[in-house]
Amino acid sequence: METSYEILLTPGCVDSPLKLHLLLVFLHHPTITGDVEKLNRWLHAPPWDVENALEELVEVGLLIYDFDADGRNYRLPIHTKYRPVLSSLSICYNDPFQRDTIYATVREVYQEQQFQAWLGGQYSGDVFTTLAERFIG
Repeated sequence: METSYEILLTPGCVDSPLKLHLLLVFLHHPTITGDVEKLNRWLHAPPWDVENALEELVEVGLLIYDFDADGRNYRLPIHTKYRPVLSSLSICYNDPFQRDTIYATVREVYQEQQFQAWLGGQYSGDVFTTLAERFIG
C-alpha cells in the first residue's frame, strides 16, 4: 500500500493551494466539522471557491459531509483507507523543508491545470482509478 503523501498531490485530488489548506485544517484539527461559511471565515477565500474545493475533496474520498439543521457540515472521515497517506502529509508538512516541497508540487499541479484549461483541454485521468490502483494494487 502506498503511504507517501505524493499520491495526493495530483490533478483531480489535492491540486490547488486552497484544497491543500482545507485538508491541512482538517488534519491538524481532526474533530472539526464545519459548513462552507465557517470554513470560509478561517480561510478568507471566496465562498464559492471554498465550496468547490470541499466538494472535490469529498468526491475523491478525503472528506465527508453530514447534514444537520444548519445544512451540510464537512469533516474528516474517522475510518479511511487514506489514513496512512494523510498522516504522512501532516507529518511532512510540519518539516519546513518538506513543506516547501509540498507547496511547490501543489503550485506545479495547479499551474499545469490552469494551462490545460487555457488550452481548452481538461485532465482526462480518472483520479479514482489512479488512487485505487495505488492503494489496492
